[in-house]
Amino acid sequence: MGAREIDLSTSFRPYWLLPLALLLAGVAMSPLDLRIATYFQGNRARWFSELLELCEVFGHGGGASLIVIATIVLGRLELRSWPWLIAGSLGSGVVANLLKLGISRTRPRDFDLLTGTVWQTFIRGAGETQSMQSMPSAHTATACGLAVVLTALYPRGGVLFSVLALLVGFQRIATQAHFPSDVFAGAAVGTFVGMGCAKLLLVHGEHSRRA
Repeated sequence: MGAREIDLSTSFRPYWLLPLALLLAGVAMSPLDLRIATYFQGNRARWFSELLELCEVFGHGGGASLIVIATIVLGRLELRSWPWLIAGSLGSGVVANLLKLGISRTRPRDFDLLTGTVWQTFIRGAGETQSMQSMPSAHTATACGLAVVLTALYPRGGVLFSVLALLVGFQRIATQAHFPSDVFAGAAVGTFVGMGCAKLLLVHGEHSRRA
């Protein structure tokens, strides 16, 4: 298995630094949220839009589930490693969705980008539900968590997995489903959950080889 190529003594340590950096980047990006969202109201080339739509599958629960199933079947993982693979990928999206319950923010496509302010995006409107689920981006969280666990298992594909996760985040901004800071917050959630689970996944894999 690809995990044999990774030195467990140094992998993902300390694993909270990257998620923290992503979270701080999201905070720093928030003053530009409205300006960037306004730019993407009508500035996407058709071919690039189609590419982004295809890449969204990597961060969608259904698409990620198929990838996880394929990894389990083709990777011949130990049964006790499955929960960490699932938790690190799909679990990242679940955590992000739970966080949405406590953080109400209007999606860019449902907000008046020309007259509103960044802080007004956090004001809940009457009767609004789906439109107030902008932060954090669950698609981005799922994509980043999936990219992390796949990289742990197949290090040679690390660049590809990272690019796919990046494109998922960009797609969420370009389609006005999320503000940039939402995407950074989702990436922070995904990398934090994914790295923690990937570390445990690799440790279990190492133990099973030594047994």
